[in-house]
Amino acid sequence: MTDLQRRIDVDIKDALLSGDKESANSLKLIKSTLQNEAINARKRDTGLSQVEEIACLQRELKKRQEAAEMYRSHGADERAEKELLDQKIIERYLPEPLSSQELENIVDEVVNINNYDTNSMGKIISEVRSRVNGRATGAMIASLVKEKLSQ
Repeated sequence: MTDLQRRIDVDIKDALLSGDKESANSLKLIKSTLQNEAINARKRDTGLSQVEEIACLQRELKKRQEAAEMYRSHGADERAEKELLDQKIIERYLPEPLSSQELENIVDEVVNINNYDTNSMGKIISEVRSRVNGRATGAMIASLVKEKLSQ
């Protein structure tokens, strides 16, 4: 069991003891998602790496954001609020995001060190993603890399 799973288990227990069923249900869903991800990756016994756990949580976060937007656009504000609550709970387990300046510095470093050209955008994004370890979204990285390469 990883540190993240232990933290989630403790938080589930705390939520149940305090009577916060909504948070407990959200946490159980997160735990279940991580377990399913480990099973799909054939890592049930060893567990996911920290990078894989973060990637899984980021996917779940993105799903919640998209679902909340969809519910809001169709007038289901109560469901949107539930998705936003889930989103806030997931964010507690993600690492602190990089500031735009920190991310820009990493992109500059990768582009300058490796002398990439405009045809190497995928390689740059891949290198930056490996350096930030889930502390920035793929969309943020891609837009910044595109901006740097167009200069």
